[in-house]
Amino acid sequence: MPATKSETFRMFETFKKEKPRFGKRREEELKIKELKLKEIEAKVSKNLEKIEKRISKSKQQLGIQEEKTKENVQALVKVYSR
Repeated sequence: MPATKSETFRMFETFKKEKPRFGKRREEELKIKELKLKEIEAKVSKNLEKIEKRISKSKQQLGIQEEKTKENVQALVKVYSR
């Protein structure tokens, strides 16, 4: 059975009163999610920095190893070319 005009009006007024409360709750939820996201971003940045440092160190060690290999090859060439 359809609601009467007064019931509809009452429901509409109730909804208008409740609407800001839902908006505030949603806003609070979004703030919490935003804070969590910022925490995750900070962790990711920190981990990325660690990874980049390790990559840099690995490249440096690889360069040292390549230099040693080059020196060893040159030493072997000298030994066998005599």
